[in-house]
Amino acid sequence: MSQFVGTKLSFLPLEDRLNPAAAFVEGQVLLGLDPTVAPFVLPQLDASLLTTSIQHLGYNVYKVGLSNGVTVDQGIRNLQLPGVKFVEPNYKIYRKVLPNDPDVQSGLQWHLNNFGQSGGTPGAAVDANGAWDIATGTGEKILAIFDDGLEHTHPDLAGNMWVNTGEIPGNGVDDDGNGQIDDIHGFNFGTNSGNVLPAAANDHGTHVGGIAGAVGNNGVGGSGAIWTTRLMSIPIFDGAGIDAAIAGMYYAEKMGADVSNHSWGFGGPGSESQGLRAAVQAHEAAGIIFVAAAGNATADNDVVEDWPTNYFGIFNNVVAVAASDRNDRMASFTSYGRTKVSVAAPGVDIQSTVTQAGYGLKSG
Repeated sequence: MSQFVGTKLSFLPLEDRLNPAAAFVEGQVLLGLDPTVAPFVLPQLDASLLTTSIQHLGYNVYKVGLSNGVTVDQGIRNLQLPGVKFVEPNYKIYRKVLPNDPDVQSGLQWHLNNFGQSGGTPGAAVDANGAWDIATGTGEKILAIFDDGLEHTHPDLAGNMWVNTGEIPGNGVDDDGNGQIDDIHGFNFGTNSGNVLPAAANDHGTHVGGIAGAVGNNGVGGSGAIWTTRLMSIPIFDGAGIDAAIAGMYYAEKMGADVSNHSWGFGGPGSESQGLRAAVQAHEAAGIIFVAAAGNATADNDVVEDWPTNYFGIFNNVVAVAASDRNDRMASFTSYGRTKVSVAAPGVDIQSTVTQAGYGLKSG
């Protein structure tokens, strides 16, 4: 039993994640349409002097570009046409990460098996050895990582990367007709590109991918919680707003993802996105488990709005995860919540894969 439940500690703030609702992309709004009226409303939007572009993100949610000089508030007020379900800001999203193997047997990956190394409490981990005695993964399930891109060339990740067999690499053609070109290991909805390789400094997604699914029992580096899986890379931080996450969720669902992992968020009073709600609800209907980081703001999520983690308790597929340390205590930086956080997992000094074929420690 984790010791953080129901306990409020004296926290050392490491990152402010309580972003106000005003943090949105200028010149854009998100708009929801009833599909039965979309054929009639879309031409009106296209012909409007208020708009410059319309892009379907999925789930009947559209990103609408506003004409020069039209503010987001004006767009929200003036695009409330008959059949429009909602018009809202395109909220900016932020990484839930605190920037900072050899192998499992060394004990460096304490989060997998804690036997008291470095002053830790024996058993304060995920007890991977016990799980691996039962199963190590079959490679049948797809885990979509919504984060920085995954370094799919990393020697400890390459064997577990999801591959879109319907696409021919590098030919500049949408071979499988799914709307994305050259989406071999996923798709970057920030840059609208099949190139999911991250810049060297943007290694959080690679770190998360390794925690979940670095190839196990291969004599290289460390191991993921699952030895054999399929990791789909959905980079979203190269864009400006939540539109990339919604479009990525629609893509992951189309391409068969079973679990989606989200280390990002936004918040503030009245900041819930109806577009994001529609996407999470669709994932629930499709049977996709939605894992959300509780945040690094030392905040009580029962009191503050923090999305998407606060969908725990609203949708049955959402798992909201706080961070614990090697002594099974709540990490000094983690957000928490008696009703809005469902579980804690090791999140302090975690050894995993990083970019440039490396390994490193990160917290978050």
